[in-house]
Amino acid sequence: MRVLKPSNILWVLGISIVLYLGSFAAPIAKPDEDTILLLVAWLLALTFLWFILSVGCSNDIGRTLNIDPPRRVTLVMTHLLIWLGIGCLALEHTVFYLKFGQVPILHADFEILRSQFAINGYIHLLAFLPAPLFIWMFWYSAKERLSPRSRAIVYISAVIFFILSATVGSRGLILQLIIFFLSVRSFERRINIFKLAAIGCVALYSLGAFKLFRELSLNGPIVYASIDRNWPLGSDWLAAPLYYSYLTLTYNFHILNLYVVTLVEFTLGYFTLYSPIASVITDSLVELRDFQNQRLGLEFRGTLTATGIGVPFIDFGFFGIGITLVWWWLLLVLWRLINVHNDGRFVPMYIYIYYQVVLYIYTYTFNKFYVLLSVALLFALCISQKRGTQGFVKMDSR
Repeated sequence: MRVLKPSNILWVLGISIVLYLGSFAAPIAKPDEDTILLLVAWLLALTFLWFILSVGCSNDIGRTLNIDPPRRVTLVMTHLLIWLGIGCLALEHTVFYLKFGQVPILHADFEILRSQFAINGYIHLLAFLPAPLFIWMFWYSAKERLSPRSRAIVYISAVIFFILSATVGSRGLILQLIIFFLSVRSFERRINIFKLAAIGCVALYSLGAFKLFRELSLNGPIVYASIDRNWPLGSDWLAAPLYYSYLTLTYNFHILNLYVVTLVEFTLGYFTLYSPIASVITDSLVELRDFQNQRLGLEFRGTLTATGIGVPFIDFGFFGIGITLVWWWLLLVLWRLINVHNDGRFVPMYIYIYYQVVLYIYTYTFNKFYVLLSVALLFALCISQKRGTQGFVKMDSR
């Protein structure tokens, strides 16, 4: 099967919901009945749309997708946008260094000073634009549709962007770049479903182990006592990482449950429809963090994510399911174009939206102007190219 098949998202989301409903750790309270109804309705709606739009799709594409070399003007413009973004990111590093005399990640108080890294919103937006554009470049490079010189420029710029992202401590950007590269490289390869599940379990366990190590470094051995109180499997070296793996999959559903229980009035599109666009022209908007602290009675410095249905629920209640279905529908349409019509032009856009929809387990990202702009740019890049005309070749059996 394919690594990036849409049904894989349904499996992961369904397993996460089942684990949440089990409430196996003390921090995860028993969900309200309305929360259970919301989650079941959401999963059924996603599954129903998948069954409708997957009619005629094969389980495996079965042959490699072919694309023509990119138009020269499109290639040049994409290179320029990437280097413009790298230049803006380097400028932000320079200004930070002149202000504080240190590389951001090495500054002792960088977590406090992080908000001062951006010079202004527009430059910061351009600075993070290369990440989605690299998907398009990686795809045409993987299909050997770029000249050796263009491929060299792509990978040199990717390395520079990776280093600049690392020195600002942007874990999200670093992870995105790695995921996009691996997704492009593995898109046309088959993988055994059990092998894929094993890889996912190892990745999740490794994430739990990393979080355990972080907690130990911050709070010391007292962490084990806390795990013993909250986790029925105990705090030995094998079970302790599982505690944090479990919380990674389920705590966002717990926050969603708080919203379901607490909210009696909804914001009618403020966070999903209005804020993404208005954020470009004004900074006097209600932040989701402030709304969260006010409505949930918290005093938390960051934003607590509430799965992919969280923000749409805040805006529209149960009808917020429809907002998440729009992006799921777009993902499935792109899958049909690739699977049924063998149109390889749309693979970069599919990979980017797939990544955002996978995050439904964690959060809703389509309320960010940066994500909407990235989708629009990738769509423009995809439709600007001619469909492959050189026929198909047999797929690599790996």
